[in-house]
Amino acid sequence: MVFGWGKKNKDIVQKEESAVQRSVGMNEVSQIVDETLKMRSKTIISETSALHSRMDSLFANLAKIISKLDGDDLKIDDVDRNIRIIVERGKKQVIKIVKEESERPLEKISESKDVEKFASDAGRRIKRTGDALGRHSRVINLFAKKYAVRIKDIMKDLESSLNQATQLSKDNAMHQDNASAIDAGLKEIDDLNKISKTKIHRIKDAEAESVQIQDLLQKTQKNITEIKTSKNYSAYLDGCKKLDMHDKHIQDDRREINEQFTKISRPLVKYEYVSAMDKERKMLLGDLCNDPYLAIRKGSVQDIQSILSTVRAGVIGGTVSVKDADRSAAAIDEISAKVSEFIKSSNTLRSEREELAAEVAKLFDVNSLESLESSVLREKRRLEDQKNLIKSMHEESESALHKIPEVTALLQRNLRTLTGISYTLHT
Repeated sequence: MVFGWGKKNKDIVQKEESAVQRSVGMNEVSQIVDETLKMRSKTIISETSALHSRMDSLFANLAKIISKLDGDDLKIDDVDRNIRIIVERGKKQVIKIVKEESERPLEKISESKDVEKFASDAGRRIKRTGDALGRHSRVINLFAKKYAVRIKDIMKDLESSLNQATQLSKDNAMHQDNASAIDAGLKEIDDLNKISKTKIHRIKDAEAESVQIQDLLQKTQKNITEIKTSKNYSAYLDGCKKLDMHDKHIQDDRREINEQFTKISRPLVKYEYVSAMDKERKMLLGDLCNDPYLAIRKGSVQDIQSILSTVRAGVIGGTVSVKDADRSAAAIDEISAKVSEFIKSSNTLRSEREELAAEVAKLFDVNSLESLESSVLREKRRLEDQKNLIKSMHEESESALHKIPEVTALLQRNLRTLTGISYTLHT
């Protein structure tokens, strides 16, 4: 500004307090912080109150000067009319604003949180006053010289006091922030210790459960071993081998029947396209074309021979077109004659297989063995899950413990910033 008001002084450099080494427990930190904050707050309130009194006095002096300026005609009767108007207007505006700001009482200070309000309020008032004086600085410097120097000195003193009050406000905020950071650090360390202890407790539970699972596995596997070395189980295995052999005979029988019907597959398929018969016979004919063994299992001798007879008649009559009608008819006759034998063979093998399966089932309760084997698989999965859980909890516990020194170091730095004392913290 031209007149010089509103300029900032250089920041006041705070001297570092000499660091004193002390060792205290974590449980003592809160009390240290509380006592330090009380001491710091008391000092800041005292120093700010002194600034409050000084600034009150400066504003009062400024009000007196402005009051004298208000009663001074500045001897401008002989100056140009236009200049006189500018001078009078500037004078009125300066007097109005400076009176408003200098006569209004400053914010009272009774506790540390009032320091910021006071600095903010004083800053607004000084700025508004300085801005008003700055806008009309030429008028005051030219026509009110006897007031200008005194006003300028007061404004410099006000700004100097304001800078000190602002710094005290920043210091107070810094102390509060440090205290909050220390509280947060203490809580974080407490939380990390709780996490570690909780994980360690859960690890012990998980390890105990793992031992129980291993015991159960050993017992179950022992039961399975005893079962598999028993005479009943050996007899059961022999029975299963017989069943496998019997299943092979059934498959051979199926393959033989299907191969026999392959000889007449062409007339059967062609007759399927030209025939008109009821739904059941049509389905049976379809099975004879696609899976003769299935047709033998489902159909009766009479139904199958009736269909083959109808197909043969179609071949002889020319309804079903084949290369050699006599040869196809002979093949159909051959298969038709064996239908009863096919059905008997299939039924016999199936019946024998069912009887053998029933005998094998009586030898041994396979469901109990399968249940035990399923239990082993299930418990092995549980055991693996427990191992992974224990590993994960170990990592989480170690991570929490490893973080504590880092948080402690930050806590010690914040404590030193707040108190000016270098503390070594221990649990």
